[in-house]
Amino acid sequence: MPDEFSCALSGNEAPFTAGPLDAKICFVGEAPGEEEARRGGAFIGQAGDELTRLCANAGINKAFCRLENVFQFHPPGNDLSPYIRFTGKNVFESQQYIEARDALALRLAGTSANVIVPLGNISMWALAHLRSITKQRGSIVESTLMPGRKIIPTIHPSAALRKHEDSREGEGNWLYRYFIAYDLRRIKKESEYLRFGII
Repeated sequence: MPDEFSCALSGNEAPFTAGPLDAKICFVGEAPGEEEARRGGAFIGQAGDELTRLCANAGINKAFCRLENVFQFHPPGNDLSPYIRFTGKNVFESQQYIEARDALALRLAGTSANVIVPLGNISMWALAHLRSITKQRGSIVESTLMPGRKIIPTIHPSAALRKHEDSREGEGNWLYRYFIAYDLRRIKKESEYLRFGII
């Protein structure tokens, strides 16, 4: 693979991460978008702005959260299917995905978040081997990647920006915004507790 697709094995090699290691909440996206790749940083594009707004409405200051991504590169055309894809009951995992997932585990081991929040299907699969974010969102489960760590999946904010067939032009998907906002309130509450409700 070209150098720009190499997977980070440590925090120093992970340019698309941000935030304090001792944050109570850690958001895990899938991969940096075009804006993040251009400017360098995690969740600084439109999806990041949407996450900031949704967090603020839930009483969460995103600046005090840890921000991570499974992949540490921007895939051409935002297409991650060469690296991981879901087909029926099957999941294709490339060597690049496996390396990226394992590197993520190393980085997360250095954090102390009470709640890890996978944003979208790929990060949810990496963290908990669960599928269908719209069915699993808001649930409190133990991570398979980080045993003993609590995760609460939610829909990726970029999905809330995409126009729904029932939305007026430019509005995005209000149902997804509602789901994310609801989940973030639960995430805020759960972030006060270590593991599964044990202080």
